[in-house]
Amino acid sequence: CVNPTILTIVEAICISALSLDALFRFISRGRESFLRSGWHKVLVVMLLFSWVWMFVPHRLRIQRMIRPFYLGFHSHSLRKIINSMFKGVISIAYVGTVLIFHLVVFGIVGTKFFKHVSPREFGNFYKSVISLFTLLTTANYPDVMVLALRDSRWNFLFFFCFLVIGLFLFLNLVLAMVFNSYKSAVEKNLKVYRSRARLALQASFELLDLNNQNYISLDTFRHLMLHLKPEL
Repeated sequence: CVNPTILTIVEAICISALSLDALFRFISRGRESFLRSGWHKVLVVMLLFSWVWMFVPHRLRIQRMIRPFYLGFHSHSLRKIINSMFKGVISIAYVGTVLIFHLVVFGIVGTKFFKHVSPREFGNFYKSVISLFTLLTTANYPDVMVLALRDSRWNFLFFFCFLVIGLFLFLNLVLAMVFNSYKSAVEKNLKVYRSRARLALQASFELLDLNNQNYISLDTFRHLMLHLKPEL
């Protein structure tokens, strides 16, 4: 087992490095440019929270929950995915609501039928919902259903229906919505890139069309190529 003091020191070093990185970004970009990004604002809040939480006596290890944010902040691809998820949060919320209803219904049914057969997994409504939520990730598959199947083989219908509806339908809907949001964001960025490229080409043409003849002369083009590639 690692000494908690060593872990605290390592964590302090990591937070210090992240704080210095944020400070350098603030100095190099300026206050307005730095605070214009929502990610930078959240980063400052997370760093302040990490420093305060480190020196306040506590038992909860909430800092572990915010560590993935630091990874997301320094990963451009991951930031794109997270931004896409936030853009499609309304659609995802609808599916999430139905998924919660799905868990509640099957939790009630599971408690009703398997309360005495499998008390550790379905002893009460809370245990049933937690067990079924874990089953959606397949982390407790097939352990969660062993005792129920020993009692009756027909009990597999309960778990079969739960997995087909929850795992193969609702979770795939969430994944599809995230993908559509990401695809829309990529297409939007591509349109902006093409528009900027078109404007840049038009501005370049106007600069090279010295006599306003709506074409670039051969001499002008040759000088341009020699300037860009002198070895030619």
